[in-house]
Amino acid sequence: MQPLAQQIREVLEVHLEQVRKAGVALEVGEFQKGLSCLAAPVHSPSGSVIASVAISLPSPDLAALRAELERAVRDGALVAT
Repeated sequence: MQPLAQQIREVLEVHLEQVRKAGVALEVGEFQKGLSCLAAPVHSPSGSVIASVAISLPSPDLAALRAELERAVRDGALVAT
């Protein structure tokens, strides 16, 4: 059996790869119940992540507007890049 820290790291690495592929990170109720967040990376000219563009809103609003908000967050990050 692996140590808990190693198991957590592996789960985190899988999640981060999914975020990289999607181009957006999503959090629903993890920080605060009833609140959600979407974020997209801002890249430097060399390709490093240097910041993010994010939006937080009530979870029911995210459910209703998710596709539109994901597009807005990604577009905002591209403009900032």
